[in-house]
Amino acid sequence: MSISQIKKNLLQLDKIQLIDILLAMYDNNKASKEYLEFYFNPDQEQLFKKYCNKVIEAFSMKRKQGVKIKDAKQAISDYKKYNPRPYFVVAIMLLYVQSGVSYANVFGYVEERMFLSLESTFLGALTLLHKEKLHIKFFEAINIIVEKSKNFGWFGESLNDIYYHFYADYLSDEDEI
Repeated sequence: MSISQIKKNLLQLDKIQLIDILLAMYDNNKASKEYLEFYFNPDQEQLFKKYCNKVIEAFSMKRKQGVKIKDAKQAISDYKKYNPRPYFVVAIMLLYVQSGVSYANVFGYVEERMFLSLESTFLGALTLLHKEKLHIKFFEAINIIVEKSKNFGWFGESLNDIYYHFYADYLSDEDEI
């Protein structure tokens, strides 16, 4: 069913029927419950912490095998559905990259698909921070990520290239990584 058809059907309902539908969704669907709770009590920081914890858990250092990249990416995707401020979106994306780089530094080289995912997310985060003019707020965190990725050949070089592309205007010759 299309969104226009849903809208048409909803417009035919009275207020009590709409409330009943929302309450049924709240009771029967965890995602709807979470969304409605956030809608009526939008605590950006609490929601941000919740999804950050999901990203961190996916890269738990307690297990050498079994990084849950899919879970971490899903946490970011789910978080974005709440339309948080761009600052928080950049922060959780960089947390994902930082967690992956830290994991790789502890356990050594990991699967290429993980590095590709980290690289893609890093590019997405820097693209958004450039668009939103958040360069200075994340400068130190990004420097740390790039520095810690140096041990991983093409991956480290790629992050450095992305970094330099977005931060070239902010760097002096001595600052280049």
